[in-house]
Amino acid sequence: MSKKTASGSKGEWADRLGMAERYLEAQYALMALIVGDEADPTIPTAFDTMRRARVAFAAIPPLTAEQETEASKSNIDGAIKFLETSLTLKKNEALFADWLRSLDEKDVDPLWRFLEQQLSLKADPQNDLFVVGGPSGAELRKKLAARGYRRLLEWTDIADPENLDVIDERDIKKKLSALPDMLAVKPQNMWYLDFENSRDFKPVIEQVTNRVNLLYVNRNTTELMGEIWTRQLIENLPALVSNGRSLIALQGGFKGYSAIVLGAGPSLEPALEWLKTQTERPLVICAFKALKALAIAGVTPDIVVCLDPKQKTRHLGDVDLSGVAGFAIEVASSPGVVGAVTDCPLLPYLGSDVTIELARTLDVANFPIVGTDGSAVHAALQLAAVFGCSDIALAGADFGFPDNRLYAEGAGSGDKFTVAADGKSYARQPLDSHFRAGVLVEVEANDGATIGASLEMVQFKSWTERFIANIANSGTEIRFVNFARRGAVIAGAPFIEMNEFGGRRIDFDVRAKVASVAQVGKVNLKGLSDRLLARAEKLRNLEKSCRRALEMEGRGAVTSAAYDKVIKAARKCPEVSTLLTKQLIAINEHTEHARTGGVSASANLLPELVRISAATAADIAMLYAQTSRTAREVKAA
Repeated sequence: MSKKTASGSKGEWADRLGMAERYLEAQYALMALIVGDEADPTIPTAFDTMRRARVAFAAIPPLTAEQETEASKSNIDGAIKFLETSLTLKKNEALFADWLRSLDEKDVDPLWRFLEQQLSLKADPQNDLFVVGGPSGAELRKKLAARGYRRLLEWTDIADPENLDVIDERDIKKKLSALPDMLAVKPQNMWYLDFENSRDFKPVIEQVTNRVNLLYVNRNTTELMGEIWTRQLIENLPALVSNGRSLIALQGGFKGYSAIVLGAGPSLEPALEWLKTQTERPLVICAFKALKALAIAGVTPDIVVCLDPKQKTRHLGDVDLSGVAGFAIEVASSPGVVGAVTDCPLLPYLGSDVTIELARTLDVANFPIVGTDGSAVHAALQLAAVFGCSDIALAGADFGFPDNRLYAEGAGSGDKFTVAADGKSYARQPLDSHFRAGVLVEVEANDGATIGASLEMVQFKSWTERFIANIANSGTEIRFVNFARRGAVIAGAPFIEMNEFGGRRIDFDVRAKVASVAQVGKVNLKGLSDRLLARAEKLRNLEKSCRRALEMEGRGAVTSAAYDKVIKAARKCPEVSTLLTKQLIAINEHTEHARTGGVSASANLLPELVRISAATAADIAMLYAQTSRTAREVKAA
């Protein structure tokens, strides 16, 4: 096999060939060691160098070259050289696979042989997750750490002390989050390395994979929702500034009273029947998706909590809001919903990192931050505690699927939910959002049975339990209870029969109290209009910087200074970065994978991002200008 490389290439193929060359060089370096002495102690390090180079090679954007429009000689030569090099790499990979299998017949260190055969060529020492177990687990971890493997866990560190075959749910998220750059780059593979084969590796990998996927729920939500949050917050500003009332002013406003937090789950149904019989009732706080079910039952909530920016007015239907005291609404909720809530006060709040960042930049109103972790029930719980309620009951917050149902009758209208015949997976198609499907895990229910739950539900349940535990640890005297007999057990909120619920009932006009609090706006509508125009100007400056850099790029005269100006202008425009979350995550992951091979990301990624940034800046500048006009029109009316 000749050691021919493709150096000297230019144009579209330069980065691709550079990564291929580095991978080929790493292959030849390892081959030389193996031919010289199969017991050479530097072979593991050389193997890892080759693995890193392979990861970088695999991270090359596959379609970049196909977008090239000019069939130049350099591009044709580059394509041919890249194909030749790729074929050589594949042939060499087959040779290494044969050599790894041959280690069974050779007198080498058993632990070393085990590691190399298990990891083969597929491991990414930089970004994959490696769990080691068995009697040799500590030694395996030590060996891998010495070789520069970054994301290492011992099974005993994450297993339940009372059942070593199961993950300890109490701190697995903390252990995972503490690993290097864990949220920046998702591992492509999860490995369980157990020399003695002390437990079945497949369930271990499944458990770890499930928890890693949960860790990325928030990041993926930001990726999916960043653009929606940004645009809808901007569109909502005139209504929020003119009609919004301050949640902050309601802090402690219901001190000593009882509250019931209503989700949209099946256990909502008996809770509504009970509420209808109460002449004096607790403060009723419900999730937006539960609102129609309440209306059908003839129960008017005091506070409705809306969080999901994709939820539309169909969840309002023809519900009469004249008796509702307040509509607690995330600032980036659907503008249609915001506009439709005309019969009760708006209580805007911030529920995501994106809206928090944008609100700080705009600084037009006192929007409080309400931690939600993606659930309106969480927001409702927080509000009940902030309001000062001393007894808080949960209903419709089943954190699972009793009788394979997701919603109570009348709630979540239009959403489709099915559980597979074997009870091991589910599929869900909300009308307002994207299709979801996944495995079901069993959770204990309050009636002693078990119910299926999605990983998302498990996370929501865990958040609720942490929230309750934090309240207890703070010394605040709040009693939490759970009305959901068929729902999941919630630590810190024991199940009770509804007629056993204590606490002081509401004996005053809640709507009048909410309507009397201060407005949320820090600026008036004229001030809002002026600020929006100022934001539009900053975005236009960013667009100009992007266009200049792209013009210079086209002439082959671009300098780092040109991109520095783009970066400087972009720092003043967080609206653009929130809209480009998906692209930024993709580039970050590509760059990190490419760095494992000692090379930078593809040269085409940065200009493409600048092109998108220019278009996005122009688009949002126009949106600001339109919203500014809306603010002036609202003021005039």
